[in-house]
Amino acid sequence: RGPTIRVPQLKQLLANKISRTGWFKEGKGSLVLLDAAYTLREPANHDEFLRKHYGLQFADRILQEAHSDYLKCCLPGAAHFNLDIASYPGKYERASLYPPALFGQYIMLLNVDKGDSVVEYGRGHSGGMLFAARAWWLLKMYGMRDVAVLEGGHEKWKEEGGETTSGVEQLEGWHDDA
Repeated sequence: RGPTIRVPQLKQLLANKISRTGWFKEGKGSLVLLDAAYTLREPANHDEFLRKHYGLQFADRILQEAHSDYLKCCLPGAAHFNLDIASYPGKYERASLYPPALFGQYIMLLNVDKGDSVVEYGRGHSGGMLFAARAWWLLKMYGMRDVAVLEGGHEKWKEEGGETTSGVEQLEGWHDDA
């Protein structure tokens, strides 16, 4: 299997109720959908970020920094994978990687476990795959094995009649569980 999945394949998995009970490797983990909606902006100041945010308050940041596109419309059950939370501003690079334990804290808040299968999707740039590909890379860097990017992203999903919901509803449910 390649690093991408097509809309009909994902629809079939979701229709067969495979989500949350196992996916590519039957009986292993769950299927998790992650929305990689993102807007490129100037990174935060490295030193200030280290003082105020480094490795802290992931749950608060998830609620406060959800992307407006995710809040308006996302795939049912999808969590928002925020690239600004998943990494931090480096001193000499745009995005530095957290130590695995800290990244693990963030990803667990999105209900992703090591044995899960993950489908990332984005919107806009490069058929919705630009920022989803960055999210895919991050998950692979931290050892996730079954990760795929939805070809065509959110736009292709909607174009092919895929169901959507509000990210606000998702966050309200997440906040109740967290």
